[in-house]
Amino acid sequence: MYPSIKPGSIIIIEPLSQKGNPVPGEIIAITRESGLVVHRLIKIVIKDGKRSYIARGDSNAYADPPIPLERIAGRVVRAEPSGINPEPASIRINKRPGYVINRLRVIGIMIRKKIKLWWVSR
Repeated sequence: MYPSIKPGSIIIIEPLSQKGNPVPGEIIAITRESGLVVHRLIKIVIKDGKRSYIARGDSNAYADPPIPLERIAGRVVRAEPSGINPEPASIRINKRPGYVINRLRVIGIMIRKKIKLWWVSR
């Protein structure tokens, strides 16, 4: 979920039973075989009477495949930095996340870090 939630952040997940089903724009925790992944819900699809949820990481190029409600562990209500990333995350409903802008920001941050490492090693 970079840049909204920095790697190493501690996230607080609220069960869906507390406030009902998620809505597009919320950040949700999805169960996978390898564990949990946190992505933003972008769309709810109803096909043949079955509801599916489509999520996407803020800096991912493509959306995840549709998932049923049972695979959503809950919604992220808070993210706290660990000591590695001092900036707290802004957890909010974002109806129009800027995927292209976020990917460019991530690329810019990576380039900046490489230049900084190169400069320090000189």
